[in-house]
Amino acid sequence: LGHAMKFFEFITERGEKPELDKLEKPKNEWNSPLNALEDAYEHEKFISKNIHEIYKLAEELKDYPTKVFLHWFIEEQVEEENQAFTLLDIIKKIEKSTSALYNLDQKLSKREFKKLDLKIE
Repeated sequence: LGHAMKFFEFITERGEKPELDKLEKPKNEWNSPLNALEDAYEHEKFISKNIHEIYKLAEELKDYPTKVFLHWFIEEQVEEENQAFTLLDIIKKIEKSTSALYNLDQKLSKREFKKLDLKIE
């Protein structure tokens, strides 16, 4: 949601009206943690590909503000893909050990997520 709002605000700041299409309901059940992480990694690669396509279009249109805006997302996706890949690699190593999966789950549940300051005046 936070990343979507960054796009929404950027588009609005450029004097345009964002248009939101209907989203498909996301998958919420998997056969195993391995399957879930495989899907997560593929999704991050899909997001990166879409951001790169928008960047390419901005280059073609010589839309420099959009190129600058997208740099943050490009760097963020490198981190997101790396995290998903790292977790996928860990799951492949420990998927048969319920205690190791439990320990990983406990560790991941303690992560903190930064909330974006969404100013609405």
